[in-house]
Amino acid sequence: KSQWQVRFFFANSSQQNTLPGTNLGGPTAPGFPYVTKEHFRNFSLTYNHTFSSNLLNQAEIGYHRQFSADVQQEVFTYPQIGVTIAGPFDNNPAIYVAGLPTQGGNGENMVFAQNTYVAQDTVAWQKGHHSIRFGGGVTRPQTNQVSFQYLGGLLFLTPSDFLLGQAGAPYGLPFGNVYASIDAPIAGAREWRVLDANAYFQDDYKVTSRLTLNLGLRYERMGDVSDGLGRVANFNQNTADPNPPPGGSYQGFVVASNYNGPALPTGVQKLDNKIGMAGDGQNTFDPRIGFAWRLPGGDKTVLRGGYGIFHQHITGQPVLQMITNQPWGLIREQFATDPTVTFANPFAFPGQPSTLPAFTSYSPTTQLSMTSFAYNFRPAEIQRYSLNVQTEIRKDLLLEVGYIGTRGLHLMAVGFPNQALDASPTNPIRGQTDNTLANLLLRVPIEGWSTAGWTQIASEGASWYNALEASLTKRFSHGLQFLASYTWAKELSTDYGASTGTNGAISVGNQNDPSARYGPDPYIRPQRFVVSYVYEPPFFKNSAALVRNTLSGWKIAGVTTIQSGHPLPVINTNAFNLYGMNYPNNDFAQLSPNCTLSQVNTSGSVQSKISHFINQSCFTTYPVISADGGTAFGNTRPGIVHGPGQNNTDLSLIKNFSMRWLSEKAGVEFRAEMFNAFNHPQFKDPGINVDGASFGEITGTAVAPRIVQFALKLSF
Repeated sequence: KSQWQVRFFFANSSQQNTLPGTNLGGPTAPGFPYVTKEHFRNFSLTYNHTFSSNLLNQAEIGYHRQFSADVQQEVFTYPQIGVTIAGPFDNNPAIYVAGLPTQGGNGENMVFAQNTYVAQDTVAWQKGHHSIRFGGGVTRPQTNQVSFQYLGGLLFLTPSDFLLGQAGAPYGLPFGNVYASIDAPIAGAREWRVLDANAYFQDDYKVTSRLTLNLGLRYERMGDVSDGLGRVANFNQNTADPNPPPGGSYQGFVVASNYNGPALPTGVQKLDNKIGMAGDGQNTFDPRIGFAWRLPGGDKTVLRGGYGIFHQHITGQPVLQMITNQPWGLIREQFATDPTVTFANPFAFPGQPSTLPAFTSYSPTTQLSMTSFAYNFRPAEIQRYSLNVQTEIRKDLLLEVGYIGTRGLHLMAVGFPNQALDASPTNPIRGQTDNTLANLLLRVPIEGWSTAGWTQIASEGASWYNALEASLTKRFSHGLQFLASYTWAKELSTDYGASTGTNGAISVGNQNDPSARYGPDPYIRPQRFVVSYVYEPPFFKNSAALVRNTLSGWKIAGVTTIQSGHPLPVINTNAFNLYGMNYPNNDFAQLSPNCTLSQVNTSGSVQSKISHFINQSCFTTYPVISADGGTAFGNTRPGIVHGPGQNNTDLSLIKNFSMRWLSEKAGVEFRAEMFNAFNHPQFKDPGINVDGASFGEITGTAVAPRIVQFALKLSF
């Protein structure tokens, strides 16, 4: 027997929205208008064939398309106000004047067209005590970035500077009225491509009537991202020149094998692949094993366990960061130290490229910045394992207690690979035998690169999650059912935010000492109790019709959640860090010698310490460890603050009325719902940045005050 099924889906939308403006270091600007246009196209063809009652096959091919365009509606253009721009790079104006709202938007006009092609096949075969499934498939995602354009930004410190807009050089001044200008020339078109494939085999083997084994193996090719236009570019620090000559070096820059630009400078390597890195770990093999054993002595207790390895693709967001890489993009900045810059011509950027593609070399006098992928980057690996026991206490009551754990390897994290090293008489670095701010740039691993401006997306992170889980389930009887669950968990990671970051975790603090960054991850709430319930009182069911219809059939349902707070770090800006890690909020804070970790959390109820949830007096300036004011890394670690817990209950009161509607049975359901029924104030986490305006303060709630809503639903 064969069966074919075809599905189509089409959708289009267009709307005008408002997004926040750019702050450029100041207050957020008013919103600016932009237009979003989207369309979706889906097609799938499924074929099912039944060979026999114990042998089935299902094959499917599919196609999905999504087009989206976010186009900013400019209020004005630079030429309209007499500002010269270089080509198309500065078309999205943003002008910030200290004390005034920003004029213009945040740029980033984007047009995407995404296509995904899928083909897969699965066979299910029942053979004796074996239930076997095997199959495979191929997925070909395509993302065509038609355009991407960033802003051209200007920064003025006073309204007078904005009105004058003059260069300082003609007046013998070392600076002019334009405090800063920034743009990002980008050849933004991309044709990103990925080729994924998979094959798997699984056998559910019923060894005895009491023991079942689940055995499986999955192969998955997790393809890295290439670009059909040949615009993938990266920097391989393993082949870089740590001591570039005064004339500059291009060693370490790499381009894809399908690069189609001008001749490459000496030192730039053209790879034998299109992905811009080694391509490690694209072929993965993931075993799975599990069992279910009904314990001897009865049929009411089952022991279950399992172990499996899983791999995970990166998202598109970190890949998008690479569009500013040489030679297809760059970020250009100049500050008031250039006295030639004027309001009329702020984007000249002397000595920097004005057309693309273009490479900029690094030398002892440069401090290049970029976002690169570690050359040995590989997909994340997650190992999952569990063991639990389930027992039926009584006919309608099930108790489950167990352990669950995960181990994360090769987790994505954003780090800073050019942190300065320690020099000493026994370990001199470029002739330096001590550590000072003055010789910081001589102590870096690769001269010519910024310590805090060069970020690298690597796969060096790790995590450990362990949890005790218990649940009690009551099936519906006597008008009552409920599920009560309790979790006691802890997650540790080598980098703060390993489970939540868009581009992975941020490697806060000392880049060369993972143990200094190791600690509780803020994603976890160490203790969590949740109970969901439905109760239908059995009263009045046998009463007269009027009483029965009025007073019976009511239900009370709800969900109650009680959970502890997140474990949080306290972070700060180490502006004079002796190793160059002075990126904003990129170091753990310094604990005062007058405080212990137990004193960091202010005592008392949450309501009593809204403005001082964290004991601000427990933190001090970083210790000075060099003669010219260089400071050490902070001495705290992740998880020293326990955020506010939550205690929330949502309730529903439900009543069903039977009736007739046009000669057929019908029903009306009435619902009265209360969210945060007891109106408990439940607060967000406090500010954790020591140099932030809201450090230690709670500035909002995580759950809204009580909300009540009513609904009627007619079914017929």
